[in-house]
Amino acid sequence: MLTIVLPIRIPSAKGGLIERGELKVAPNARKFPKYEITNILQKIYWKRYASEVGFDLISKKTQVLTEYFDDYRPLAFFGTTTFHGNNYVSEKSESRLTFLCHLYDPSPRYGIGTLLRKIRGR
Repeated sequence: MLTIVLPIRIPSAKGGLIERGELKVAPNARKFPKYEITNILQKIYWKRYASEVGFDLISKKTQVLTEYFDDYRPLAFFGTTTFHGNNYVSEKSESRLTFLCHLYDPSPRYGIGTLLRKIRGR
């Protein structure tokens, strides 16, 4: 339910570089799923917006916030209802490292959260 991002190493914005893995979030873009099948279908639906072009489309309908983590402050948000994703890190950029933690998964043991963790090997 709660997604926490802890910045560890954040590339500087030298030369006006924008593509440095910034986090994009659309708060309250999703409704809280009452059933696991609804959660699965929502994740499939929203996955098509998980790109720079997708976030541009979403920003025409709802507010999209961008966080660069230049101040190294952690960020916590409701990941279940907030659509979120990272932009790519430009080859011109320094490396980027963040720690992402999902605190409490409301999905059952057979749910999409468990499946995605298995796919990612976590």
